Amino acid sequence: MKWLGIMLTAVLLAAFPGYANAEQPAQKGTPAATLSKGTEAKEGQKQAAKSYSPKEKENYLKKVAADLKEFPDKMGALKTEKWNTVPQQKKRIFQRSQVVFQQKLNAAKGKFAALDNASEKEWGGLKEEMDQAMEELENAYNSAESLVK
Repeated sequence: MKWLGIMLTAVLLAAFPGYANAEQPAQKGTPAATLSKGTEAKEGQKQAAKSYSPKEKENYLKKVAADLKEFPDKMGALKTEKWNTVPQQKKRIFQRSQVVFQQKLNAAKGKFAALDNASEKEWGGLKEEMDQAMEELENAYNSAESLVK
C-alpha cells in the first residue's frame, strides 16, 4: 500500500510538474526573501507598462535583428570548426541540439516579426517575450557550443 502511494505521487508530479513548486499564500511574518517572487512579477508588469521612445525601439529592433542574423552563422561556424575532431556520439547530440536551436531561432523570428508590427500598448509586453526568446536562443547555442569544444 505504501508503494502505491509513492507511485501515485510520482505519477501526479510527472503529470503536473508545476504543482510541487506552487507558491503558497503569503502569511504574516513571512521572510522578505520569500516575497521576492511576487515583487518580481510586479516589476515585470511595470516594465511592460513602460513606454519606449521611437529611438529606443529602433535601436532595440536593430540589435535584435543583427543578433538573429548572426546566430545561424555562429552555429554553422561551430559545425565546420571542429567537426572532424568530435566523437560520433557527441555529433548525434550536437545534431539534436541544432534542431532545438533552429526551433528557438524560428520562435525568436516570429516574436521579432510580432514586435516589429506591434502597437504602442503591445510593445512593452512583446519586448519582454522577445528578451526571453533571445535568452533561450543564446542558451541553445551555448549548449551546442559546449558539445564541440
